[in-house]
Amino acid sequence: MHRPRNVQAGGFYLEHGLPDEYYAFTDGQLSCTVERHGGINTLRCLDVLEKDGKLYPDRGATPVIFSKEGGICGKRPLYGPAVQFISTNTFSDGASGRNLFHVPDRLQLYPFGFTSESLRFGHRTTYDLAIIGRDVLFAFMNRFPTRANLVVNIGKSHIFQGDAYTLKHQLAEGGDNLDNPPFKENRTWKQKWGFIGFDPKCNGFVLEGAMKFAYGTKPVVVLFTADCPLAFSENESRYFLEAKWTERRKIHLCLTMAETRQGAVSQARKVFGGFENILSRKIKESISYSKKSTTLDAEDYPDIQKFSKTAPSFLKAMTLAETPREICIRAATHKYGFFNLWDQVWPAKAFMLMGDWETAKKLIRYPLSLLTAKEKKHEIIYLALFEILIAEDIIAISGDRQFEKEIYGELKRLFLAYLGRADLKNGFLSAGGACGVDDPKEIGIEGEVWPCCLNSFWYDACRAMENLALRRGDAETAGRAEKQWKLIQKNYLDVFYNPRNGYLYSSVNADSGKGILIYQHTAALGMDFAYGESLLHPRLKEIGGFQAYQLYHPAGRSGVAYWDTAHEMWKNCIMFQHLAHEMRTARAAGLGDEIARMMKVYLGHFHRNKVAIETHNLVGAEGDITQRSNWQAFGTRALYSGIVESLIGIQCDLGGFGYVLCDGSGEMAISNFKFRKGHWNIQINGDGQYVSKFAVDGRTLRGTMKVPAEYLGDGRSHTLQITRSRIPFKRPTLLAAPGAAIRGVTAEPGSLAFGVSIAAHPSVKFFSPLKPRIDINGRTVECYWNPEACVGWFDALMEPGMRVQITSKVIKKLRK
Repeated sequence: MHRPRNVQAGGFYLEHGLPDEYYAFTDGQLSCTVERHGGINTLRCLDVLEKDGKLYPDRGATPVIFSKEGGICGKRPLYGPAVQFISTNTFSDGASGRNLFHVPDRLQLYPFGFTSESLRFGHRTTYDLAIIGRDVLFAFMNRFPTRANLVVNIGKSHIFQGDAYTLKHQLAEGGDNLDNPPFKENRTWKQKWGFIGFDPKCNGFVLEGAMKFAYGTKPVVVLFTADCPLAFSENESRYFLEAKWTERRKIHLCLTMAETRQGAVSQARKVFGGFENILSRKIKESISYSKKSTTLDAEDYPDIQKFSKTAPSFLKAMTLAETPREICIRAATHKYGFFNLWDQVWPAKAFMLMGDWETAKKLIRYPLSLLTAKEKKHEIIYLALFEILIAEDIIAISGDRQFEKEIYGELKRLFLAYLGRADLKNGFLSAGGACGVDDPKEIGIEGEVWPCCLNSFWYDACRAMENLALRRGDAETAGRAEKQWKLIQKNYLDVFYNPRNGYLYSSVNADSGKGILIYQHTAALGMDFAYGESLLHPRLKEIGGFQAYQLYHPAGRSGVAYWDTAHEMWKNCIMFQHLAHEMRTARAAGLGDEIARMMKVYLGHFHRNKVAIETHNLVGAEGDITQRSNWQAFGTRALYSGIVESLIGIQCDLGGFGYVLCDGSGEMAISNFKFRKGHWNIQINGDGQYVSKFAVDGRTLRGTMKVPAEYLGDGRSHTLQITRSRIPFKRPTLLAAPGAAIRGVTAEPGSLAFGVSIAAHPSVKFFSPLKPRIDINGRTVECYWNPEACVGWFDALMEPGMRVQITSKVIKKLRK
């Protein structure tokens, strides 16, 4: 048995109990919350149905076994846990001693449970819990010489019956995709227990009943049993299961689910006697998975390394259903169910950066066959564009050409469908009452609108499809995608940029052209992907400044400015799932101090709560603790991306990866970063917004912040050493070229040249100390150049073998 000790990977070691009022655990379908004093608050299951090889998980729990909300507690909410574990004590003369509550005081904390010990009144006890599939296993040890009985105390008010909410096929909701629904859908279902009580034949407490859905009725049995005889009693408010300690040093309990009593008994018998081996195996799996993942480190942010050594195992534990080709993931450890929207596909970016590309592929495969592109709901349009963009990211990092070939047809199908729905004049996609928010009506968005965040995604998706089509030799699709993104780019800032406050309208009415200001921080969602900066770069200084200063809050970043007319709620909650695009915007705008501030604030929440959460309600609003006790899937991804892409500054695209300039300080590192067939150890040190050394495998490369293609995909281990500097570059330097695999870089004092190895259409970003001239295969190309920042841009369609030349005069006297 693993007793509590320092946990290096896969979990946490805690000296003083659980980090908050309670903590959430899962191993897929089952999830529970454990309060600080060891009681079980809630326990519920996300059931999964199968139809023609496709999995359909619940959006809401089915069944709800124990509920914190309860059912019959008068007008007051329930204050106590559903289940408590207590040892009674009896002295030799028969007198009763102090009752002992089993509490996880000093513990190893894992995504599926914990091992713990406690010293109470001079004697040692242990309390272990593990969720394994559809079983919850408990083990208790008690060294009190006066120990008498272990009592399982179950509150009757916490046993849920009645109507609840779920959905088996979310993309069919609302009638958008009901041509051939796999199940007859109805939002509500009914849970009814026909028997609640003790069954001596099962040696356990039994809940037996049925769940009634629109598509039919399912039987369910919940059994709470032990590996020793149990006695049963009850009063008006509680059920009691008692096991005698006698000479026992340890008692094991099992709560399991099945469709019959006999099935539940058989399942419980399988786990009794092997609990220690099962728990040891789960711990080893958790540690091993995290150890294989990419490790992050930064000297000024001590919690980053711990985050990178725990986030992989906690995120992986949220996967609740899997086939050889697909995975469904929970939206959060416990608070939410299965949401086949952003929550399903956005976590793929975390798995990509962790190095688990197979899970990333399975996550995005799942929605593809369910998306018809006929859907009208704005959330589903976002999902379709996410599919294109995250698929491109997976192809970029993994280099998997077989996956690219497999998925390209589906991505093209979605792209062409939305291309046919776009506005012919400005290229935009419209959606009824839409914005990057759960309920746009809450912020006054109604009618047909052009959402700025949706259309930045649409721009990104068009650029991604062009580059993917060029790689596949699909000239027709590439040409259509190029025409579309150029039309969007031509109109985007004219329509969405508001010069009065230096930011973007959240949506613009398609008929009147009037912009809607509120819910501001979703506006820069397009910055989450490789092409976002090329759309916004003429106004990034203003956009980044608005986010940093007008949306500033000491607890992170507010959804709207303090002076905004939006409802109070939007001013008083911090939404962590937006961290990644907010920080990429800050980095692109050169606001290194804002990146540092945000990271320290958000890592402070991780340090206190030991989770990567979605939303923090600043004033302790109802439901706040349920947020702070749950790992949230795309909140985890946002923090992961925020660290890698924005704080450290390593960003990937179809052409490779590179370092993004921004003012920074302190040593940072990425270890075991898997990119295509190679492994990279990246070290960054020094201070400043420029770079004095960019060295691959000890060889200093001049004129580029992007790793050349010669070093990518060769299956070797590599090093990348970056030294920051406060001194500007003295020569032209390539900063970014999303989609282009550069090679053969040659840098002279007044010029830079490079070739490309794959067909691509990048927006090339470069530094030039003086006004540059761009030549591609001897043909001069127009470019945009900002003399204040010495940064320029140009778009160019590139074929393998082409050679790009950027020419500038030498600066003899360095700028201050």
